Amino acid sequence: MIRGLLCLLAFGVFPALAIHPATQAARDQIQLELDEVSRIEGKIIDATRKLNGERAAVSLESKQRAKTLESSLLSLKRERDLAYQRAIRLALPAYDIVPTDEPGAPTETGDMATPPLGGAQRPWIVVAMEPQALTLEAGDGKLHPWPTDNPKQVDDEVQGLLGTKNAITFGNGITLIWGGMKTPEELARLLHHEHKHFQLFQEKKWARKTTAERELEVLDFDAAAVSSIAHDEASARHLRNLIADRKTDALAARREELRKEQELGMTGRAQRWVHKTVPFLSPPHEEIASSLGDFSASASSLKEVRKRAVALNKQVTRQFEERRLAEQEQRRREEQARVERDDFQFAIYWIFNECRGTPSLPIQGNFARLLATRPDARKTLRRLASFEYTKAENAVLSECVELLIRSLPDYPNAEQIEIDRNWARRVRHEANERATVHPPAKSLPSVTRRSGPLPVIPYPSQPPQPQQPAPAQPAPEPERPYMKPCINGRCLDLH
Repeated sequence: MIRGLLCLLAFGVFPALAIHPATQAARDQIQLELDEVSRIEGKIIDATRKLNGERAAVSLESKQRAKTLESSLLSLKRERDLAYQRAIRLALPAYDIVPTDEPGAPTETGDMATPPLGGAQRPWIVVAMEPQALTLEAGDGKLHPWPTDNPKQVDDEVQGLLGTKNAITFGNGITLIWGGMKTPEELARLLHHEHKHFQLFQEKKWARKTTAERELEVLDFDAAAVSSIAHDEASARHLRNLIADRKTDALAARREELRKEQELGMTGRAQRWVHKTVPFLSPPHEEIASSLGDFSASASSLKEVRKRAVALNKQVTRQFEERRLAEQEQRRREEQARVERDDFQFAIYWIFNECRGTPSLPIQGNFARLLATRPDARKTLRRLASFEYTKAENAVLSECVELLIRSLPDYPNAEQIEIDRNWARRVRHEANERATVHPPAKSLPSVTRRSGPLPVIPYPSQPPQPQQPAPAQPAPEPERPYMKPCINGRCLDLH
């Protein structure tokens, strides 16, 4: 009940954004990046196993292979952190967890109330980075090595953090995230959790609380935000179970804190409050909390973390910009292709309507784009017209369509001819005039060799000659007395 009241007070002090489930497109993008993190993490595990094997050997070849594997391992870790940073930059604006700039980097700042800072304004810096040896500054100004002051145990402590925690937020607003989340909702819950730590560190009463107390209250904030993060009941149930597990660990840590306070000497009232509010748990275990409000990164460590954050953010911003330009170019090409398809369809319908004498809409803009961008406009229009010819009423319509397509201006339309109804009427009128004044010549017989007998080509007839008067006939000779025919003195008797 007390924690619930504190949560309400905190919500009143820190007005949160309207957190809502991300869109399906945003979740898909985040999931792709998280899958990439998981894929690279598998390669890192394999490379680490091989590296340990090479280090165990003592040969010169093994040492050389170990150096190569170390370089490859560092490259894989940078690639993994880069993919995780991209997922973070996508999740922050997708769920409206915090105000961000256009590339997705958080822009929120706050006056930190933690003792080492004393009201200094700090931005919220979120960087995908594994825990490593840092120098922290305590409230009394003393410097402390982190995660341990024993150099020989740093690797073990870091491995312990990697196995038990996902992130950590320091009192000066720096959040390191290294645990690979499996779903966008898990990542959104983690970012919401660390952002609440950043907000609580800006209040003195919250900054004075113990690590376990802050963790329990922030987990209550997470539970209240589940319905605003999850997109369905299954993901909401998964988040609630996850928060319940984290709360069990935080209660164990709080119980250990109270036990230590009791050893130092607690009042009976405090003891009664402990037994009443903190349930008995199975054997407690020490666990490092996800916030270090009593410490802030020293100047050297802060410079190192910021350098890493700036390098990652610059690279992610450059990748996002390249991706944005590529997607913009892809959308431009798709839109151009769609506009061209529509222009061709409008153009061919307009040509058929004009040949049918059916009124149609203005077409100047469609033809202007086609004649300015498509050198093969005529070819494409003929191909589209071939599908419409099957529905043509007669051959005259097809001839008209071909006439209008053939009469279109060349590419580009240097003369700026406007294609409209007047242009179509003028083209058809000029074609009719040419057909009337200059009738088409008769086709000559084909000269192609034929298999059958050659065609008989009649000799062209001569033009008729003017009739001349008939020549005068000689007058018949006068009738003479009959004489017998005689040859060489011999006369024939015809009787």
